[in-house]
Formats: sequence, C-alpha cells, structure tokens
Amino acid sequence: MSDLHDLLALEAQAQTPAAVPPFGALVRRRRRRHRIQAGLGVLALAGAGALVLQRSPGSQIARLVTTPTPTLSAPITTCRPRDLVLSLAWEAAENGALKGTLSASNPTDQPCLLLVKPFVQPDGMDGTPLPTQSAVTMERLLGPDELLPGATATAPVGWYSWCGAAAGRTAHVSWASAEHAPSAQVSSDGLVQPACSRPNANSNQLSASWFTGLSDGHTAKVSGLLQFVGGPEGVPARGVAGTVTLTDSEGFPHSAQAGEDGRFTVEVPAGFFYTATATSPSYNGGSSTCGGQKVYVPGVGLTDLTVACQLK
Repeated sequence: MSDLHDLLALEAQAQTPAAVPPFGALVRRRRRRHRIQAGLGVLALAGAGALVLQRSPGSQIARLVTTPTPTLSAPITTCRPRDLVLSLAWEAAENGALKGTLSASNPTDQPCLLLVKPFVQPDGMDGTPLPTQSAVTMERLLGPDELLPGATATAPVGWYSWCGAAAGRTAHVSWASAEHAPSAQVSSDGLVQPACSRPNANSNQLSASWFTGLSDGHTAKVSGLLQFVGGPEGVPARGVAGTVTLTDSEGFPHSAQAGEDGRFTVEVPAGFFYTATATSPSYNGGSSTCGGQKVYVPGVGLTDLTVACQLK
C-alpha cells in the first residue's frame, strides 16, 4: 500500500488544479454529458479529473491513468442591447396613450440571456433622449431566459402621456434605468408620441413588461430523410436505411436510425450547430461516412433535414 500511496502522491503533484469559474445571476454554463472511462475503479475524482487504477487482464501490475476533465461550453451571458436587432412600433391606445411592441432579434450564432425588462426612452427631434420617466416594478419572472440565434423576442410597452418637447422617430433602449447604462438607439414606427392628456406630475410615464418568446435551453426534435443521390443517369434520389448522427462542437454524437424509407428523428439540445453525417449498410458496406453539412437546430426543431449519400 505504501507504493500505491507514493504513486498517488506523485500523480496528485503532477495535476494542475482547474480554475473554478465564477457563478452569478448573469452568467450560466451549460453542462455537457461526459463519459468517464474507468478500469477497476475510481480512486479519486477532483476538479482536475479522475485518477483511475487500471490493471490489464491477467497482470499483477496496476497503473494510474488520469481521465480527461469534463469541459464546460462557453458561458451564456446577458444579451447587450447593441448586439441585438431592435425595433419599436407604436399605435394608439385609449385616452390618447400609445401602446407598442419592442422586438429584439439575435443575429449572432450564440444564445444569450434576455430575462429582463427593457427601459425605453424616446428621443427628441435631435436624437437626444427626452426627460421621460419609466415605471419600475421589482417582481422577478421565472421561466425561459435564452434568446437563441436567429430568434426574436417581444416585450409590450406603453407611453401614457407627453406634454414636453416634440418626440422624434428614435428611442434609446437599455436594460436598466441608470443614466449611464449600456443602451442602443432604435427607430420607431407608427405614431410618434401620445397626447398631453395628463399634465400632472408623473404623467409622462412609460412602462414595459418582460420579453416573451425565449427558450429554456430545452431539446428539440430533428426529423428528415437519409437518401442516395447520384449514380446512374436517370435514377432518382431515394431513401435508404442507416444511421444518422448529429455531432456537436464538442464532439458529442446524437444518433438515430433511419428506416427503410430513409426517415429519421433524433432529439438534440436546441440552440446549437451540429455536423450531420450518416452511414448505411448499402453505402460501401457501412464503412464510409456521408453527409457532413453544418446545421443549426432552433428551439422549434427541424422537420426537413436531408442527409445525402453521393453515389458515383
């Protein structure tokens, strides 16, 4: 046991402790499933990986093997107003007020968090923010919080009265009411400003509610067709049985069987890019891989993915 103890001590000294990432309300990391290969048993599991005692069959010699540390994907941070495509549209409401919709689209290839209430500050004719006031409520909404790549979320907004300088066709949008909070300027469509129906104090309030149309990072179904294309002239594309695999950027595969007609359905985490490949017993005896295109899986999934095996 002293030899084993010394070996463990040497192995522990060789390890570089993994940095522990900070966790907070605005940063979240997705956990990925990882397999830890074990020999006879795991002796220790720590941030730097697992120390495994591994013995070959029929051998009395054991050796220590350090398994790879499970990795975490990139952090998901709060969407910044300037990184989104924002649009604002106003229409008439009761008593001369305006009601509207603020839309936020994610043009990037990464999801971001948007569990926020926006603050809308209309601009004057010269493009500078008007001294409007926004109603602030402190309740906390629990629910989906991710704006997936290519997705759009919307928030209802209202502007009850305005008796000051003329408003222009733009507004500044931020996630906080502080004077120097990061903001983005957005063009507004429809009506420009409400009537001066409440000339009293606090009558120029605006309000906004939570964004809706967000994702909870759930899985989505991908359905499609595995087919042969090409070959002898005049032969149409046709479905074929085989295995379709969607592999994420970390190399984790998600596979499903395609039936004799080539139809398949596989479930994967939504909001990521995958490489779609396939094998088929009818394609070089199953020894060759075909396909290889990059696909993005939105929260609603896909229903028309075609993975093609090219015949010569």
